[in-house]
Amino acid sequence: MATVAGAAGEAGYFNVRTNKEYAERIDRLRIFAVLGIMIFHLPPLVTYQTDPDRALPVFSSDWILFLKIASQTLIPGMMVLTMITGLLIFGAQPAPPYGKSVRKWTQRLFVPFLIWTVPFSLLVAVLQSFGLGKEYGHQLGDFELWPLIDSVFGITTFPVNVPMYFTRSMFVLLLLSPVIWWVVRRTGPLLFLIFAALKIGQVQVPVLYSWSICAGFALGAYLVLQPEWLDHFEQHGGKYLAAALGLLMVSALIRFMHYGQNVRIATITADIADFFMLPGTWWLGRYFAYPRLAALFKRLNPYNFALFAAHVPLIHIYWNLFEAWFGSSANPAYTVFFFLHPVLLVVSILYLSKFAEWLSPTLWGYAVGGRTRNELNVRKERAVQTG
Repeated sequence: MATVAGAAGEAGYFNVRTNKEYAERIDRLRIFAVLGIMIFHLPPLVTYQTDPDRALPVFSSDWILFLKIASQTLIPGMMVLTMITGLLIFGAQPAPPYGKSVRKWTQRLFVPFLIWTVPFSLLVAVLQSFGLGKEYGHQLGDFELWPLIDSVFGITTFPVNVPMYFTRSMFVLLLLSPVIWWVVRRTGPLLFLIFAALKIGQVQVPVLYSWSICAGFALGAYLVLQPEWLDHFEQHGGKYLAAALGLLMVSALIRFMHYGQNVRIATITADIADFFMLPGTWWLGRYFAYPRLAALFKRLNPYNFALFAAHVPLIHIYWNLFEAWFGSSANPAYTVFFFLHPVLLVVSILYLSKFAEWLSPTLWGYAVGGRTRNELNVRKERAVQTG
């Protein structure tokens, strides 16, 4: 079992990169979280309050309905990614010059954000001009400027490429990271607790949409200051995971029994469980070091950002094909689709990524924020040389 003893950085703060086991675990947890997000987005979504103008998704059996609800309730994602980012960013002390960091964040987050949202929004606009693509939540067929801007940046609702709101929000948080670090150093866990209360209280703020991102980031900063909590997670994470899964199962059952209704207690229960899931997921990550799992995560690692950014456009393509051939989720064939779809997405994105990198290495490098296979190999060589 890894510990944080002796892992303080130059400024006396915990640098997770100095702990080889934790550094490798973080790479695997990133992939695990992204795969969870992909499963969450498998259509049709069922955990949100139903649009009164749209019919509820119908499934061939109650078992499939419950499985679909559970898949959108039990899987961790966004908050795990932001906690990891906080650990990495705030652990790199002394921090590099702010201007240098902004250029790096722009390259790794904002430029890819534009590449994965602008073309997709324009494609949806073209489709809607021909009467297609009405399910995207934005009406872009008239090519009006404000709806197009909103579909890219997600100002009044999520962007057309939904997961990219996380990339946008993460970029803003990184720009604010000096302020967040200053506050956390002076108030300890207070900022995390405030964000947690706002999440559980379901306080809505335009543009942000999720306090989970802020809470995870603030927790990562606090763990840099108090890394003994990671030892606590190592020792007791299994209990946290069991508690989280228990609460999330209760939430899933409530949503199942009140399908189509926005039951507040189910959402609050799930939000509380998410915070138990953070130490639980960290603890679970130790088992990703098993040889076969480690080999799988190592293979997926160069494509992690592509899996995150490209899965929603591909989901829409495969779902439209399914509806054309089988009608809807009420068809028994949906059970096969549900289990095969994540595998199909991963395999498709891996091969499309390899093709895109071969076709235009430079453009692909911009699209994934420099996270190409060659760049990752260079970083590993540098780590070996400096280690």
